[in-house]
Amino acid sequence: MKQLLGKLIRLLILLVLAPLICSCSLEALSFLSSNLDLLSLDWFAIGFVVCVLVYAGASYTRGRICSDFQFLRTLRHELAHAVTAMLTGGRIDRMEIVNPVERPGEIAVSAVEYASPVGPVSLISLAPYYLPLFTIPLLPLRFFVISWVREVIDFLIGFTLGFHYVSFMDEFLGQRFGLGQTDIRKTGAIFSYVIIGFFNLLSLATVKAVLHNDWPARDQLTRALVRGWEWYVLILQELRRYAARLQT
Repeated sequence: MKQLLGKLIRLLILLVLAPLICSCSLEALSFLSSNLDLLSLDWFAIGFVVCVLVYAGASYTRGRICSDFQFLRTLRHELAHAVTAMLTGGRIDRMEIVNPVERPGEIAVSAVEYASPVGPVSLISLAPYYLPLFTIPLLPLRFFVISWVREVIDFLIGFTLGFHYVSFMDEFLGQRFGLGQTDIRKTGAIFSYVIIGFFNLLSLATVKAVLHNDWPARDQLTRALVRGWEWYVLILQELRRYAARLQT
């Protein structure tokens, strides 16, 4: 009953925030599609493609590299929980990493136990699906290195971001679009899908801004807020008209 009530509350919050989320998502998509010079992202693109090919090849051969990638995938998943829990004021009590390749069929599973987070628990639960954890430390580093080292950083940004998405898709598609994953099932599928999509858009926009050294203009941020407000006003007007029709 408590879990169902939590899902209903999160769905209500999602409905209230829907106009703002949609407006910000449209601006993020507009920013991602504008001035996209793929030639200037060559090392990033190479890193991304290399990661996808290596991950696919390792998964197919089921060798040592596959075991290492599966361990990194599991580590990334649990670390994302742990980092977001700590960032929201939580305390990590236990973290266990079980490699599904080396220890198949065991009852023990990878897990993070935390206590006393201040922020929403749902954001901690969904963190592995929207937080490119291994990419984030590389983004500020790019501003403090010389040009040839920056190319190496760009390759690593592409590689780690590729790892985030291939491991995310591996988990997501391998568990009935996430419905087999406890984090998504407990949080609620609709709420989870929206939050995962929205924060992935923001993370992609951040990566693009860093690689291009071109951040969203102030008018783009203002436009997102203004459009969101206009949609709120439009919805309220439609609700008032509907209420008036019911009274007549």
